[in-house]
Amino acid sequence: MQYPPEPLGSTLHINVPTPERTSDGEKWQEAATDDVPVLPTNKDRSMDMTGWISGQVFFQTVDQTEVEQINAFLGARGIASQILTQSEHMMLDPADPSVGVTSERFSIAVQLAGFPQVIGPVLNELVQRAHGGGWALEEPDNPPTAI
Repeated sequence: MQYPPEPLGSTLHINVPTPERTSDGEKWQEAATDDVPVLPTNKDRSMDMTGWISGQVFFQTVDQTEVEQINAFLGARGIASQILTQSEHMMLDPADPSVGVTSERFSIAVQLAGFPQVIGPVLNELVQRAHGGGWALEEPDNPPTAI
């Protein structure tokens, strides 16, 4: 194999600076110029990406309405999910168990698996919606894409 290899694309003409030591410190001077081969970009060659992505995403909320919206959103896209509920009841008066505070926390587990080209856009949309995009379903004339 020849080094440097024959240019596959065009060439780039550059000036390479070199240091020169003087009594006042280091100065730079311009050295000889050289032609450097420029490799072709990806648009000139094709690249394949393969693999399999598998993992879980959890959405956590304390809002029952939001749980219903997330569940409807995931169901409309054919994305399987499971809702986990944690319920806590704190008694304020041990003598009267009816006096207390109850809180619920929901965790929606989503299992994703597939090729990166398929999972990437789905995961991106889930992240965008979880961080302020909302879970409203699209209009009927613009149905969601099921995976």
